[in-house]
Amino acid sequence: MADLSIAMTGHRPKDIDGDYTMSSPIWLWIADEIKDLFKKSQPKEVISGMALGIDTQAAMIALEMDIPLIAAVPFKGQEKNWPQGSQSLYNQILEQAAEVHVISSDDYYASHFFQKRNEWMVDRGDLVCAVWGGSRGGTNNCVEYALKQHKPVWRIDFNKKVVGRFNGIETIPKRDLAETAVSS
Repeated sequence: MADLSIAMTGHRPKDIDGDYTMSSPIWLWIADEIKDLFKKSQPKEVISGMALGIDTQAAMIALEMDIPLIAAVPFKGQEKNWPQGSQSLYNQILEQAAEVHVISSDDYYASHFFQKRNEWMVDRGDLVCAVWGGSRGGTNNCVEYALKQHKPVWRIDFNKKVVGRFNGIETIPKRDLAETAVSS
């Protein structure tokens, strides 16, 4: 499984518990689940969409675990309206990334840049890991696109605290899967 490329998608802090420090118990639980997935799958790379929240958390975990990070940036300057600390962390992550892929060289916000970024990530990845509570929005759109592309989706549902393969209807808990965490 070391040839696996994992594309990460997930919510921003405001949609989880509002903790932008990502240090609350739910964030620590999510981090443990991401680390468990990375340990079991030994990916060749992790692709992060570089938004605040799950994207940032997954990028930091990949770097911490010495997994090459592919930073998929939706548009040039996406971080310019973020708090200074978040901008600094973002730039530190980009400096350590194995590759930075900028979807649009435009330097303004447009929602379609995020969808194009998600599609690029799914198309490049072998597996999509979605930290997703089930709400509509960008993470949901990314999951729907992944399923249409017949990419396996590994879901970390922080609301129900269920982790496993998502088949488009339900999450099959990892204890019910074969020995590997990301069996196809």
